[in-house]
Amino acid sequence: MSTSCLNADSSIAMTSTKDPAHCCHQCKNYGAFAAIFEDRTLQCWGDQAHGGKTPDLPPGRKVASIASSWQDFAAILDDGTVQYWGRQDFVPPDLRKGKKVAIASNEGGFAVIFEDGTLQDWWDYGCGGKTPDLPPGRKVVSIASNEDGFVAILDDGTLQCWGSGFFEGEPPDLPKGKKVVSIASTELAFAAIFEDGTVQCWGHQDCGGKTPDLPKGKKVVSIASTVGSFAAIFEDGTVQCWGDQDCGGVTPDVPKGKKVVSIASTCVSFAAIFEDGTVQCWGHQDCGGKTPDLPKGKKVVSIASTWGSFAAIFEDGTVQCWGHQDFGGVTPNVPKGKKVVSIASNAAAFAAIFEDGTVQCWGDQAHGGKTPDLPQGKKVQWITGMDVNLNLPYSSPVHAGKQRGVLH
Repeated sequence: MSTSCLNADSSIAMTSTKDPAHCCHQCKNYGAFAAIFEDRTLQCWGDQAHGGKTPDLPPGRKVASIASSWQDFAAILDDGTVQYWGRQDFVPPDLRKGKKVAIASNEGGFAVIFEDGTLQDWWDYGCGGKTPDLPPGRKVVSIASNEDGFVAILDDGTLQCWGSGFFEGEPPDLPKGKKVVSIASTELAFAAIFEDGTVQCWGHQDCGGKTPDLPKGKKVVSIASTVGSFAAIFEDGTVQCWGDQDCGGVTPDVPKGKKVVSIASTCVSFAAIFEDGTVQCWGHQDCGGKTPDLPKGKKVVSIASTWGSFAAIFEDGTVQCWGHQDFGGVTPNVPKGKKVVSIASNAAAFAAIFEDGTVQCWGDQAHGGKTPDLPQGKKVQWITGMDVNLNLPYSSPVHAGKQRGVLH
């Protein structure tokens, strides 16, 4: 698979008008994980070329949040400064003074939001561009990203775009008076949700960049994405898809009376969770698009994904995987009596956190799929690629078990 498939996950979790926690899109790391312990120290594992070596933090500093690009990590520390690690051959620019509160990322770049609502961009591989000048008096409230571009939602609901390649920074023409509240992205397109539940798309039409004809009167509450298609959930729990048909862009036949509550995605397939805890998949069958046989009576509460496989958590804390074996699609043997509360993922591996704060990994062992040796007595709270608020202020608690079922 192309490395660009990472940006099927640029929204990390399904963007939603009801979930303001996901203020910054994150790109999946290709082959490493970074975990935050309860005491706000960190540990990394996986491919060292992608940030798998734990960095030395400045004396006395603790980690507030971590963002990842394809082969880098950037952490906001408790004093609002940023620490970067990953590629040995790339040195990030000096960030200007001011407390940093959130970081967005795409394949090769980062964009930092400051406490005052301004931003600064740094990038490599042509995946960013020059930090844009914001309109006078405007503040950034969230940032979306795709392969080589960023889009900021400003405090008045308008947009600021910048990037390189296909995205040179031109924002779409938005209807007057409409405010954008959320943005999803494929590899080369964006989809904005307005306050009134309508949608506008832009970018490459083959990747979902053409605004679809939605049923009149129906409001979109959230949008998930693969590398080339979008899947929108309406208020009534029905679904509509558009974009590349080979990447899940065909609306599935949902059983009558069933309501979709969340959708996860690999690069080329979707997995929807219904209100009753059952699952339906569509898209590329070899990469998770074939609905699995799940144990009768067990309810799925959340689904994580790599580039090519899904991992579902049941109410009882057990796990089931499906999809491509090279991307973690084989269900692991979980120690008896242990309950999984959340699952993180990178491109090719999964990392599950148990109730007791220990971890189990599976998938590509060279890229994070080998369970690390953790310090005795330390409990993991959060791992990069996990469906929780990725950019919490330091004073906020991280709830590792509060997956909302929509991890990309």
